[in-house]
Amino acid sequence: MSRLLLVRHAQASFFAADYDQLSDLGLEQAHVLGRHWSRHGPQPDALVTGPRRRQHQTARAVAEHLPTGLELWELPEFDEVRLDVIISSTWEPSRSVPPELSSLVTRYREAQEPSARMRAFQQLAMAVADAWLHGHYVVPEAETWTEFAIRVRRGLDQLRGRVGRGKTVAVFTSAGPVAALLQHALHCPNPTALELVWQVYNASISELLFTQDRLTLRHFNQVAHLAEPRLLTYR
Repeated sequence: MSRLLLVRHAQASFFAADYDQLSDLGLEQAHVLGRHWSRHGPQPDALVTGPRRRQHQTARAVAEHLPTGLELWELPEFDEVRLDVIISSTWEPSRSVPPELSSLVTRYREAQEPSARMRAFQQLAMAVADAWLHGHYVVPEAETWTEFAIRVRRGLDQLRGRVGRGKTVAVFTSAGPVAALLQHALHCPNPTALELVWQVYNASISELLFTQDRLTLRHFNQVAHLAEPRLLTYR
């Protein structure tokens, strides 16, 4: 069997003009993970990233602590689920938004204090994602969850074709693909998979074992390397 290490990217620059880059804390989280692997293992045989800058930056920071010459490639199939597009669509004037979501949009826009704004965003994000998942809020330009999950599984199939038996590959991605692959391994329904999205820590490790026709969960959301409480973040 081969070993798949799913790493959610480290903390990005939430509420900044350019979200898609690591924060100072995120860069620290990535280096902590790299040092942990260097000292305690495992030693990946290859590194894979999705297309986002924050995913690439996490992989590069980790790689600084690993042996040189590791193969690194990008697979766009491990891009995030576009909840950002779905959530931001709710404040477009031309969009028909259910009243229960509109009230959460207003609460988020009116929140001033950072922690209150973060809470309001999380409430909005979870409500919008749930409405989208169940077809109560349709965003034509975004994938459905089923389309997204199929896309992520195509990425897994590509890994199966490139990773030799008994090898370890680390995939630097986002919370959505982590949840989609766990769903594939556990055969759980879509609402359960969506719940997993909200539980995945930045720079956490989820481990799966795979062959050409099997996928088995070994560990989920490991953060032992992030020993200090300040290093534990979701956003």
